[in-house]
Amino acid sequence: MTWIKISGVAFTVLMISLAFLLFLSEGHFYITTKILPRATVWSLYISTALISIGLAYHWRITLSPIIQSKPITRLALLLILIFSTVFLKNYVPQTNRVYFDEHIYENIGQLIHTTGESLMVNQGTIRQGKLFAQAREYNKQPGGYPTYLSYFFSIFNVSEATAFFAVNCAYFFTILLIFCVYYLLFQSELGALYSALFFSLTPMVMRFANTAAVEIPTVLFSTLTIYCALIYRQLPSWFSGASLIGSLGFTFQMRGESPLMLIPVLLILYPALKTELKINRFYILLPALTVLLLPVFLHILSFRNHSWGNGTGEKFSLDAFKMNSGMNIPFYFTNVRFPIFFTICALFGLFFRAKKNKIELLSVWTWFILTFGIFLFFYAGGYNYGIDVRYSVISAPALAILSGFGANRIIEVLTQNFKAIIKVAPLAMLILIVSTWATTLEEVTLLGQEAVQARLDVSFSREVASKISKDALIFSHNPSMWLILGVSSAQSSILSHLLDQPLILRNQIRVWRKNYPGGIFFHWNFWCNTMDKVQVTFCQKIINGFKHKKVFEQVLNNKPYSVYEILDY
Repeated sequence: MTWIKISGVAFTVLMISLAFLLFLSEGHFYITTKILPRATVWSLYISTALISIGLAYHWRITLSPIIQSKPITRLALLLILIFSTVFLKNYVPQTNRVYFDEHIYENIGQLIHTTGESLMVNQGTIRQGKLFAQAREYNKQPGGYPTYLSYFFSIFNVSEATAFFAVNCAYFFTILLIFCVYYLLFQSELGALYSALFFSLTPMVMRFANTAAVEIPTVLFSTLTIYCALIYRQLPSWFSGASLIGSLGFTFQMRGESPLMLIPVLLILYPALKTELKINRFYILLPALTVLLLPVFLHILSFRNHSWGNGTGEKFSLDAFKMNSGMNIPFYFTNVRFPIFFTICALFGLFFRAKKNKIELLSVWTWFILTFGIFLFFYAGGYNYGIDVRYSVISAPALAILSGFGANRIIEVLTQNFKAIIKVAPLAMLILIVSTWATTLEEVTLLGQEAVQARLDVSFSREVASKISKDALIFSHNPSMWLILGVSSAQSSILSHLLDQPLILRNQIRVWRKNYPGGIFFHWNFWCNTMDKVQVTFCQKIINGFKHKKVFEQVLNNKPYSVYEILDY
């Protein structure tokens, strides 16, 4: 080995070891509060630059699936994109579904846009549309999606509408990327079109494409990573290598399970690895990737013991696997929330194995098995548990490619045996796909009753935000929501705890009245109406501890949602 190869491997091992030792040291708190919030964002900025430069430099191969396709194929792809976009905007309800995570992600993106720090704001002031944070927290949410949102906030404005648009764009470009990925994998225009169509019509994909949830942007970057790996394999260079490590750097920071994408990437690169391991370039790209991934490595270590909502048991277990398997596997065969013909096509592709491109097919199946299988072991991974059906979106791109492969193989088999149908077979397949999808339309267009109380609370808050003074301060369990709505806000617990310190409280109220001439308010919100005694105690303590008057109220489903003005202590 040359000194470059030895140095590259040694540097990689050293950086990982150093990060682990730093985490275990007494400086752990300083790392998570001072270093990681900025380091995370900068690593994502660098990743974005590497992706952009690498793909732009090799623009011919980047755009080759589009450029090399027949005009009729490009027209068909354009029609898929237009239909999907028009249907999404006109028939799929635009709403939040993952309460209140979507607003937390948006709020972190809001602060990244303002200060470049990946932190959740517990107390913040809005002045002339800008967020000034007084109390911040390094939270469990990885920085990828908030950074993605911050790009849109920079181009447009900070609002819920911009966040919805960012997810819509992720849906649009994922459809396009799936076409490109299939084309580079299997060199078939028809199969690429079917794959793009399968993904675009997947009911749960369409449902979550009109939210501000993290799942659709996650699959955008997962698919982009596969595409960059295919480009690097086809044309190894410094620039294609840069786009690959950049896409991995961004993808790893999208969701907790996102690092699993490294495995299908390695399978795709396997045919070229023998050659690459002999070249110095690999031993420079490897430590560069390690540096990009250090923030997410430290983030995972920081939250390795987090309960993720399960305070009473294991996060991953065989018991969960037994329970979730009984829900998640039938999900693909009941033709209720997932068209059964999509599943049949994927299985057909497995049954009639590829004569060539075996490693490519294996990599896609591995991609699906990992992103589907991980949630079988997760305590909240069952698709029948309310909004947890969103986890099916994570494996949707891989399944769409497998279904596209199967649909293409069905046509190949039929036309080989019945040549008279060679012209009508693709159209017949299209009709089957669309007609099967149509049987699940209710699931696509349904608003649903999951988290209905939280949805009503958000709707009430939007109405209040449009009427209340912009110089007001609202205490709420969900300050992230108010901040993204353009109203200064702080955690209810801050006000509740100050009631135990009357001297400090009196002085603090004077400061607040000076800084917020629009008034001090308390939001009786979703959490005040739950059975959670800790949250309800905060609410009752505030109401009982201050003189107040009710200024806004709606009673929805026998639950009050109110905003009280704090008059005096």
